[in-house]
Amino acid sequence: IRKIKEGDPLGAVQVIKETNPFPLVCGRICVHPCEAECRRNLIDEPVAINYLKRYAADYEMKSGQRIQIPRAPETGKRVAVIGGGAEGLTAAYFINRLGHDAVVYEGSPRLGGLLRTGIAENRLPQDVLGWEIQGILDAGIEAKTRQKLGEDFSIDSLLKEGFQAVFVATGGWDTQMSDREKEQALPGVRVLLDFILRHRAGEKLSLGKEVVILGGGEAALETAQACLK
Repeated sequence: IRKIKEGDPLGAVQVIKETNPFPLVCGRICVHPCEAECRRNLIDEPVAINYLKRYAADYEMKSGQRIQIPRAPETGKRVAVIGGGAEGLTAAYFINRLGHDAVVYEGSPRLGGLLRTGIAENRLPQDVLGWEIQGILDAGIEAKTRQKLGEDFSIDSLLKEGFQAVFVATGGWDTQMSDREKEQALPGVRVLLDFILRHRAGEKLSLGKEVVILGGGEAALETAQACLK
């Protein structure tokens, strides 16, 4: 905030990236709980830190410059990161900053995880996410897509390749939603995000003539549009 006040938004980005490699993303999708706790509320209104972060990050993107954080001296060590979502890319980013070589293995064709597949385009445009991810890769991180754990490689094979450590960031609840048809608690009822992910993947889902959507957010609107089509 001080850097922005001094007219140095790129300096602000450098401060942000010391602890967060996704300022563009956070500036758009963060629900900014810090503002609810801001002591400025006792006087008038909270400091708009979320919009300030977005302003600085957008300034970097529109300037065409890449702000990178200094990297520690090379250690000669290699770390494999399994999973190219927000967690895996963040881990690789900080592993790289510590001076180690990081290689990300992602099973799908594109990096980003739920940031790419689970957030509506109007909240997080694909080109903005792509620019952010490219900046992480430009810091010196290698990424290999279409590489699935258990099919194309194993943890043992990575260690035999010379990696000193393996960080597993394959996702949580979202990776467990693909085979739920057999155990649906309520027939005909789907989890909203599960429906969206399957629809985006091109899967043909059997629906009745009438559909009820619980919720009024962007995900609900995207689902309504998909159902109409």
